[in-house]
Amino acid sequence: MYDGSLTPLRPLLNVENDAQWVLMMSWLIGAFLPDGSFSHLVLEGEQGSAKSTTARLLLSMIDPSEAGLSAPPKDETDATVSALSTGVLGYDNLSGCRADISDVFCRFSTGQGYRTRTLYTNLDLTVVSVKLPVLLNGIDATVMRPDLLERCIKLKLPFIPPQKRQTETDIWSEFAAIHPGCLGALLEAVSCGLRYLDTTRLSDPPRMADFCQWVVACEPALPWKPGEFMDAYRAMQEDATRALAEDDSLASSLVEWAGSIAPGSAKDVTAKDVLSHVNEITECGPGRDFRHWPSSPEALAHRLTRLAPILRAHGIDVSRLPRTMNSRSRWRFWREGPQGVIDFEADGIPIAA
Repeated sequence: MYDGSLTPLRPLLNVENDAQWVLMMSWLIGAFLPDGSFSHLVLEGEQGSAKSTTARLLLSMIDPSEAGLSAPPKDETDATVSALSTGVLGYDNLSGCRADISDVFCRFSTGQGYRTRTLYTNLDLTVVSVKLPVLLNGIDATVMRPDLLERCIKLKLPFIPPQKRQTETDIWSEFAAIHPGCLGALLEAVSCGLRYLDTTRLSDPPRMADFCQWVVACEPALPWKPGEFMDAYRAMQEDATRALAEDDSLASSLVEWAGSIAPGSAKDVTAKDVLSHVNEITECGPGRDFRHWPSSPEALAHRLTRLAPILRAHGIDVSRLPRTMNSRSRWRFWREGPQGVIDFEADGIPIAA
Protein backbone atom coordinates (compact mmCIF):
# COMPACT_ATOMS: atom_id res chain seq x y z
CA MET A 1 0.00 0.00 0.00
CA TYR A 2 1.30 3.48 -0.86
CA ASP A 3 2.50 5.25 2.28
CA GLY A 4 4.21 8.21 0.63
CA SER A 5 7.58 7.57 2.25
CA LEU A 6 11.11 6.59 1.25
CA THR A 7 11.83 5.28 4.75
CA PRO A 8 10.90 1.60 4.06
CA LEU A 9 13.71 1.48 1.49
CA ARG A 10 16.47 2.24 3.99
CA PRO A 11 16.68 -1.19 5.72
CA LEU A 12 17.32 -2.82 2.33
CA LEU A 13 20.28 -0.57 1.48
CA ASN A 14 23.65 -0.93 3.18
CA VAL A 15 24.14 2.61 4.49
CA GLU A 16 26.50 3.46 7.33
CA ASN A 17 24.85 6.64 8.61
CA ASP A 18 22.29 9.35 7.91
CA ALA A 19 24.67 11.22 5.60
CA GLN A 20 25.05 8.22 3.28
CA TRP A 21 21.27 7.73 3.25
CA VAL A 22 20.73 11.38 2.34
CA LEU A 23 23.29 11.22 -0.49
CA MET A 24 21.90 7.97 -1.95
CA MET A 25 18.37 9.37 -2.05
CA SER A 26 19.70 12.64 -3.46
CA TRP A 27 21.31 10.74 -6.33
CA LEU A 28 17.94 9.11 -7.08
CA ILE A 29 16.31 12.54 -7.09
CA GLY A 30 19.13 13.82 -9.30
CA ALA A 31 18.23 11.27 -11.98
CA PHE A 32 15.09 13.41 -12.61
CA LEU A 33 17.08 16.63 -13.02
CA PRO A 34 15.20 18.70 -15.62
CA ASP A 35 18.27 20.60 -16.86
CA GLY A 36 21.98 20.74 -16.03
CA SER A 37 24.65 18.13 -15.34
CA PHE A 38 23.87 14.74 -13.84
CA SER A 39 25.78 13.50 -10.81
CA HIS A 40 27.14 9.93 -10.91
CA LEU A 41 27.11 7.56 -7.93
CA VAL A 42 30.16 5.52 -6.89
CA LEU A 43 29.81 2.75 -4.30
CA GLU A 44 33.00 1.33 -2.84
CA GLY A 45 33.65 -1.20 -0.11
CA GLU A 46 35.27 -4.50 0.70
CA GLN A 47 33.86 -7.89 -0.20
CA GLY A 48 30.66 -8.49 1.72
CA SER A 49 29.50 -4.86 1.79
CA ALA A 50 26.53 -5.50 -0.58
CA LYS A 51 27.76 -3.08 -3.22
CA SER A 52 26.13 -4.93 -6.11
CA THR A 53 22.84 -5.51 -4.31
CA THR A 54 22.64 -1.89 -3.19
CA ALA A 55 23.41 -0.75 -6.74
CA ARG A 56 20.75 -3.02 -8.26
CA LEU A 57 18.14 -1.83 -5.77
CA LEU A 58 18.84 1.81 -6.58
CA LEU A 59 18.67 1.12 -10.32
CA SER A 60 15.44 -0.83 -9.91
CA MET A 61 13.87 2.11 -8.10
CA ILE A 62 13.97 4.36 -11.18
CA ASP A 63 15.04 2.30 -14.20
CA PRO A 64 14.23 -1.41 -13.73
CA SER A 65 15.74 -3.69 -16.34
CA GLU A 66 16.44 -7.37 -16.79
CA ALA A 67 20.01 -6.46 -17.75
CA GLY A 68 20.69 -4.88 -14.36
CA LEU A 69 24.37 -4.05 -13.88
CA SER A 70 26.83 -4.50 -16.74
CA ALA A 71 30.51 -5.28 -17.00
CA PRO A 72 32.77 -2.23 -17.44
CA PRO A 73 32.67 -0.79 -20.99
CA LYS A 74 35.50 -1.64 -23.38
CA ASP A 75 35.58 1.78 -25.04
CA GLU A 76 33.56 4.91 -25.83
CA THR A 77 31.48 3.16 -28.50
CA ASP A 78 30.53 0.34 -26.12
CA ALA A 79 29.47 2.81 -23.42
CA THR A 80 27.53 5.00 -25.86
CA VAL A 81 25.59 2.12 -27.39
CA SER A 82 24.62 0.93 -23.89
CA ALA A 83 23.53 4.42 -22.93
CA LEU A 84 21.14 4.72 -25.88
CA SER A 85 18.84 2.00 -24.53
CA THR A 86 18.63 2.94 -20.85
CA GLY A 87 17.84 5.82 -18.52
CA VAL A 88 20.64 5.08 -16.06
CA LEU A 89 23.87 3.20 -16.74
CA GLY A 90 25.03 0.77 -14.07
CA TYR A 91 28.46 -0.90 -14.05
CA ASP A 92 29.46 -3.62 -11.62
CA ASN A 93 32.78 -4.55 -10.05
CA LEU A 94 35.12 -1.96 -11.57
CA SER A 95 38.82 -2.32 -10.83
CA GLY A 96 39.80 1.27 -11.39
CA CYS A 97 38.62 3.45 -14.26
CA ARG A 98 40.84 4.02 -17.32
CA ALA A 99 41.51 7.61 -18.35
CA ASP A 100 39.57 7.33 -21.63
CA ILE A 101 36.53 5.78 -19.91
CA SER A 102 36.74 8.38 -17.14
CA ASP A 103 36.50 11.11 -19.79
CA VAL A 104 33.47 9.38 -21.33
CA PHE A 105 31.67 9.33 -17.97
CA CYS A 106 32.46 13.04 -17.53
CA ARG A 107 30.85 13.76 -20.89
CA PHE A 108 27.83 11.63 -20.02
CA SER A 109 27.28 13.93 -17.04
CA THR A 110 27.18 17.14 -19.06
CA GLY A 111 26.00 15.70 -22.40
CA GLN A 112 27.96 14.17 -25.27
CA GLY A 113 27.48 14.16 -29.01
CA TYR A 114 28.75 11.00 -30.72
CA ARG A 115 29.47 10.75 -34.44
CA THR A 116 30.50 7.68 -36.39
CA ARG A 117 30.25 6.36 -39.94
CA THR A 118 27.05 4.41 -40.48
CA LEU A 119 27.76 0.72 -40.90
CA TYR A 120 27.79 -0.66 -44.46
CA THR A 121 27.97 2.84 -45.99
CA ASN A 122 30.76 5.06 -47.24
CA LEU A 123 29.42 8.57 -46.69
CA ASP A 124 26.50 8.29 -44.25
CA LEU A 125 27.04 9.57 -40.71
CA THR A 126 25.26 8.43 -37.56
CA VAL A 127 24.92 11.15 -34.91
CA VAL A 128 23.53 10.59 -31.40
CA SER A 129 23.44 12.57 -28.17
CA VAL A 130 23.92 10.99 -24.75
CA LYS A 131 23.31 12.52 -21.33
CA LEU A 132 22.46 10.40 -18.29
CA PRO A 133 23.56 9.48 -14.75
CA VAL A 134 25.93 6.56 -14.16
CA LEU A 135 26.25 4.19 -11.20
CA LEU A 136 29.60 2.48 -10.56
CA ASN A 137 30.72 0.06 -7.88
CA GLY A 138 34.06 -1.49 -7.00
CA ILE A 139 36.23 -2.51 -4.09
CA ASP A 140 38.53 0.52 -3.98
CA ALA A 141 39.95 3.46 -5.98
CA THR A 142 37.20 3.19 -8.59
CA VAL A 143 37.58 6.86 -9.54
CA MET A 144 41.14 8.20 -9.78
CA ARG A 145 40.72 11.41 -11.81
CA PRO A 146 39.68 14.69 -10.15
CA ASP A 147 37.45 15.84 -13.03
CA LEU A 148 35.28 12.72 -12.73
CA LEU A 149 35.41 12.76 -8.93
CA GLU A 150 33.87 16.25 -8.85
CA ARG A 151 30.92 14.89 -10.81
CA CYS A 152 30.35 11.96 -8.43
CA ILE A 153 28.78 11.12 -5.12
CA LYS A 154 31.31 8.67 -3.72
CA LEU A 155 30.29 6.47 -0.78
CA LYS A 156 32.22 3.84 1.18
CA LEU A 157 29.81 1.08 2.23
CA PRO A 158 30.41 -0.70 5.54
CA PHE A 159 31.09 -4.42 5.88
CA ILE A 160 28.01 -6.44 6.82
CA PRO A 161 28.64 -8.90 9.68
CA PRO A 162 27.25 -12.43 9.22
CA GLN A 163 24.49 -12.00 11.81
CA LYS A 164 23.02 -9.05 9.86
CA ARG A 165 23.06 -10.51 6.36
CA GLN A 166 19.81 -11.06 4.48
CA THR A 167 19.05 -13.45 1.65
CA GLU A 168 18.54 -12.11 -1.88
CA THR A 169 15.07 -13.70 -1.90
CA ASP A 170 13.97 -11.81 1.21
CA ILE A 171 15.46 -8.53 0.00
CA TRP A 172 13.77 -8.58 -3.40
CA SER A 173 10.48 -9.83 -1.99
CA GLU A 174 10.44 -6.89 0.43
CA PHE A 175 11.49 -4.49 -2.33
CA ALA A 176 8.62 -5.61 -4.56
CA ALA A 177 6.19 -4.82 -1.74
CA ILE A 178 7.53 -1.32 -0.97
CA HIS A 179 8.59 -0.22 -4.46
CA PRO A 180 5.27 1.42 -5.49
CA GLY A 181 5.07 3.48 -2.30
CA CYS A 182 8.73 4.53 -2.40
CA LEU A 183 8.50 5.46 -6.07
CA GLY A 184 5.43 7.52 -5.30
CA ALA A 185 7.33 9.35 -2.56
CA LEU A 186 10.21 9.96 -4.96
CA LEU A 187 7.88 11.44 -7.57
CA GLU A 188 6.24 13.62 -4.91
CA ALA A 189 9.70 15.05 -4.22
CA VAL A 190 10.25 15.59 -7.95
CA SER A 191 6.94 17.46 -8.14
CA CYS A 192 8.04 19.60 -5.19
CA GLY A 193 11.33 20.35 -6.91
CA LEU A 194 9.62 21.46 -10.11
CA ARG A 195 7.45 23.79 -8.02
CA TYR A 196 10.32 25.44 -6.14
CA LEU A 197 13.29 25.19 -8.53
CA ASP A 198 12.94 28.69 -10.01
CA THR A 199 12.95 30.30 -6.55
CA THR A 200 15.70 28.12 -5.01
CA ARG A 201 19.13 29.68 -4.67
CA LEU A 202 22.38 28.36 -3.20
CA SER A 203 24.45 30.78 -1.14
CA ASP A 204 27.77 29.16 -2.03
CA PRO A 205 27.20 26.81 -5.00
CA PRO A 206 29.73 23.97 -5.51
CA ARG A 207 30.89 22.57 -8.85
CA MET A 208 27.69 20.57 -9.61
CA ALA A 209 25.51 23.60 -8.91
CA ASP A 210 22.49 22.56 -11.02
CA PHE A 211 22.33 19.15 -9.38
CA CYS A 212 22.64 20.62 -5.88
CA GLN A 213 20.06 23.33 -6.55
CA TRP A 214 17.62 20.68 -7.80
CA VAL A 215 18.01 18.48 -4.69
CA VAL A 216 17.62 21.50 -2.38
CA ALA A 217 14.43 22.44 -4.25
CA CYS A 218 13.12 18.90 -3.60
CA GLU A 219 14.11 18.90 0.10
CA PRO A 220 10.73 20.01 1.54
CA ALA A 221 9.30 16.65 0.40
CA LEU A 222 12.31 14.53 1.44
CA PRO A 223 12.76 12.73 4.79
CA TRP A 224 15.43 15.00 6.27
CA LYS A 225 15.85 18.55 7.52
CA PRO A 226 16.51 21.44 5.09
CA GLY A 227 20.24 21.97 4.63
CA GLU A 228 21.16 18.40 5.54
CA PHE A 229 21.90 17.49 1.93
CA MET A 230 24.38 20.32 1.34
CA ASP A 231 26.18 19.56 4.61
CA ALA A 232 26.52 15.88 3.66
CA TYR A 233 27.49 16.71 0.06
CA ARG A 234 30.27 19.13 1.00
CA ALA A 235 31.67 16.75 3.62
CA MET A 236 31.61 13.87 1.11
CA GLN A 237 33.42 15.89 -1.56
CA GLU A 238 36.09 17.00 0.89
CA ASP A 239 36.67 13.44 2.15
CA ALA A 240 36.77 12.03 -1.40
CA THR A 241 39.28 14.66 -2.56
CA ARG A 242 41.57 14.06 0.40
CA ALA A 243 41.35 10.30 -0.09
CA LEU A 244 42.27 10.70 -3.74
CA ALA A 245 45.43 12.58 -2.74
CA GLU A 246 46.41 9.61 -0.56
CA ASP A 247 45.75 7.13 -3.39
CA ASP A 248 47.65 9.16 -6.01
CA SER A 249 51.41 8.94 -5.42
CA LEU A 250 52.12 12.11 -7.40
CA ALA A 251 49.50 14.15 -5.54
CA SER A 252 50.75 12.98 -2.13
CA SER A 253 54.35 13.82 -3.14
CA LEU A 254 53.32 17.30 -4.29
CA VAL A 255 51.49 17.92 -1.01
CA GLU A 256 54.60 16.82 0.92
CA TRP A 257 56.92 19.00 -1.14
CA ALA A 258 54.63 22.05 -0.94
CA GLY A 259 54.66 21.69 2.84
CA SER A 260 58.13 23.26 2.75
CA ILE A 261 56.62 26.53 1.51
CA ALA A 262 56.03 29.02 4.32
CA PRO A 263 52.30 29.50 5.10
CA GLY A 264 50.83 32.54 3.37
CA SER A 265 53.60 32.70 0.77
CA ALA A 266 54.22 31.56 -2.79
CA LYS A 267 57.01 29.84 -4.65
CA ASP A 268 57.67 30.14 -8.40
CA VAL A 269 59.30 27.07 -9.91
CA THR A 270 59.67 25.31 -13.24
CA ALA A 271 57.96 22.01 -14.01
CA LYS A 272 61.43 20.49 -14.42
CA ASP A 273 62.41 21.47 -10.87
CA VAL A 274 59.09 20.28 -9.43
CA LEU A 275 59.58 16.88 -11.09
CA SER A 276 63.09 16.69 -9.65
CA HIS A 277 61.79 17.46 -6.14
CA VAL A 278 58.99 14.88 -6.19
CA ASN A 279 61.34 12.28 -7.67
CA GLU A 280 63.65 12.82 -4.70
CA ILE A 281 60.75 12.46 -2.26
CA THR A 282 59.55 9.19 -3.77
CA GLU A 283 63.06 7.75 -3.92
CA CYS A 284 63.37 8.28 -0.18
CA GLY A 285 59.79 7.26 0.55
CA PRO A 286 57.60 4.25 -0.26
CA GLY A 287 58.09 4.57 -4.03
CA ARG A 288 55.98 5.79 -6.90
CA ASP A 289 53.38 4.31 -9.20
CA PHE A 290 55.33 3.99 -12.43
CA ARG A 291 52.15 3.36 -14.46
CA HIS A 292 50.93 6.92 -13.88
CA TRP A 293 54.12 8.77 -12.92
CA PRO A 294 55.06 11.67 -15.27
CA SER A 295 58.15 10.85 -17.30
CA SER A 296 58.91 14.44 -18.36
CA PRO A 297 58.27 18.05 -17.25
CA GLU A 298 55.64 18.33 -20.02
CA ALA A 299 53.76 15.31 -18.65
CA LEU A 300 53.97 16.77 -15.15
CA ALA A 301 52.52 20.07 -16.40
CA HIS A 302 49.44 18.24 -17.73
CA ARG A 303 49.01 16.42 -14.42
CA LEU A 304 49.35 19.63 -12.38
CA THR A 305 46.31 21.09 -14.13
CA ARG A 306 44.24 17.99 -13.34
CA LEU A 307 45.51 17.76 -9.76
CA ALA A 308 44.81 21.43 -8.94
CA PRO A 309 41.48 20.67 -7.13
CA ILE A 310 43.17 18.04 -4.95
CA LEU A 311 46.04 20.35 -4.03
CA ARG A 312 43.56 23.16 -3.31
CA ALA A 313 41.75 20.89 -0.84
CA HIS A 314 45.09 20.62 1.02
CA GLY A 315 45.52 24.40 1.14
CA ILE A 316 47.84 24.61 -1.88
CA ASP A 317 46.91 26.74 -4.87
CA VAL A 318 48.78 26.06 -8.11
CA SER A 319 48.66 28.24 -11.23
CA ARG A 320 50.61 28.45 -14.46
CA LEU A 321 52.79 31.51 -15.05
CA PRO A 322 53.45 33.20 -18.41
CA ARG A 323 56.24 31.70 -20.49
CA THR A 324 59.66 33.28 -20.56
CA MET A 325 62.63 32.97 -22.89
CA ASN A 326 64.36 30.65 -20.40
CA SER A 327 61.44 28.43 -19.44
CA ARG A 328 58.19 27.44 -21.13
CA SER A 329 56.60 25.81 -18.09
CA ARG A 330 56.67 27.87 -14.90
CA TRP A 331 54.29 27.39 -12.00
CA ARG A 332 53.36 29.26 -8.84
CA PHE A 333 52.59 27.26 -5.70
CA TRP A 334 50.87 29.25 -2.99
CA ARG A 335 50.25 27.81 0.47
CA GLU A 336 47.33 28.99 2.59
CA GLY A 337 48.02 30.48 6.00
CA PRO A 338 48.84 33.75 7.75
CA GLN A 339 51.79 35.62 6.35
CA GLY A 340 54.81 35.77 8.61
CA VAL A 341 55.56 39.19 10.10
CA ILE A 342 59.21 40.19 10.32
CA ASP A 343 60.19 42.03 13.50
CA PHE A 344 62.87 44.30 12.04
CA GLU A 345 64.09 45.74 15.39
CA ALA A 346 64.33 42.34 17.09
CA ASP A 347 66.27 40.94 14.13
CA GLY A 348 68.68 43.91 14.11
CA ILE A 349 67.63 44.98 10.61
CA PRO A 350 68.15 48.73 10.03
CA ILE A 351 64.98 50.71 9.23
CA ALA A 352 65.26 53.45 6.63
CA ALA A 353 64.37 56.93 7.84
